[in-house]
Amino acid sequence: MRSVTQTSNAKRWIMPEVLDKQGPVTLPLQLKNIMRKRIETGYYISGRKIDSIRKIANEFSISSLTVQRAIRLLETDEYVTSIPASGVFVNEKFANENKTVKIVLVFPEAAISKDILDPEGWGLNSEIYRGLMSGAQKYGAQIGFVHVDKNLEPLQMIRQAKQLKQYDTAVFSGNQLIELQLELAKKIQVFQFCDDPIQYPGIIGINYDHNDAIETIVKHAIECSCHTAGVVSYSESTHDYGTDVIFKKKRINKFLNSCEQNGIETNVKFNWEFDDMTMTKEKLSGRLIDSFPDFIFCNNTYFIKDLYEICAANKIRIGKDVKIAAIASGMTFMGLIPSITYVRVPMFELAQDIVKKACMIIRDKVSVSEFDDSLINAPLVKGKSTVT
Repeated sequence: MRSVTQTSNAKRWIMPEVLDKQGPVTLPLQLKNIMRKRIETGYYISGRKIDSIRKIANEFSISSLTVQRAIRLLETDEYVTSIPASGVFVNEKFANENKTVKIVLVFPEAAISKDILDPEGWGLNSEIYRGLMSGAQKYGAQIGFVHVDKNLEPLQMIRQAKQLKQYDTAVFSGNQLIELQLELAKKIQVFQFCDDPIQYPGIIGINYDHNDAIETIVKHAIECSCHTAGVVSYSESTHDYGTDVIFKKKRINKFLNSCEQNGIETNVKFNWEFDDMTMTKEKLSGRLIDSFPDFIFCNNTYFIKDLYEICAANKIRIGKDVKIAAIASGMTFMGLIPSITYVRVPMFELAQDIVKKACMIIRDKVSVSEFDDSLINAPLVKGKSTVT
């Protein structure tokens, strides 16, 4: 048996190749299918010669006549062209159309683990991984996962970039490792999951409709007959997350503005921002005991568990006395009782879309400017936190 192997820091792809000499399918047809797969996965390169007839015959312990018959079948399907005295060459056009696109997800975390990532970050990234793998299966791509230390020295970064340029497409979650992203974008296509419109040359931003997500929450508050609303959030000084902090602050303002435009009161006493993570639960408990709005939007999902515990301790009925909603991945709230209402960030669908776009760019030579600019809307998932 022979294997075709793609080297990566994190993953190896193996394609088993063996002939069933006792099976009902003829050997030439079996061999033709194996060689076709080699062309589609890039083992045999577009425009170049395949292995010699003698080499293939020795590899599979078959006659040269069997190999010749398999090659004729490939020629019939226009995979290859035989040139007398030169050899058998992979047809450039056909090989390109069936090329297996190789995509790499680059991440700076030492491990994909809840012990390293915060709950929401872990949930969102898990959805990305699942979406990429699903897209790879759907569109015939290969996915690799490579860890790159964000503190690499410049020379190490150059070496890492050289290795990653062997892929067709690189995917990043946010603008982490931005220097590496920009370097890779000179050679291959780079996709970035971004909160704000992309501002870097050569990088394709992938996003969902943030404004629609906020409007969806406000509309649900109206459906729940809520007249007052508030926000629970960390302040800008709590985390050193760069653009993420700015994005979360913008989201608060969008929510409050939308509430006011729709006739929902947003009294300043219901807008709670905390700058000390160690005392958040105690401070939040004091605010809720004093008074609370009809509807609470959790701008950071870390507050959900605290809110539930505080409400239970003070006999505040979630879903009746107060409605609670957030924006997060579905995995973030798995196992939370009672279930929470949230706008599900469509990371799975976005990751699938990346694979689709990457295959269109590589195989069909589609220009990035030809892609549909419309954003994916995030669906509302109603839970017991707003459903009485």
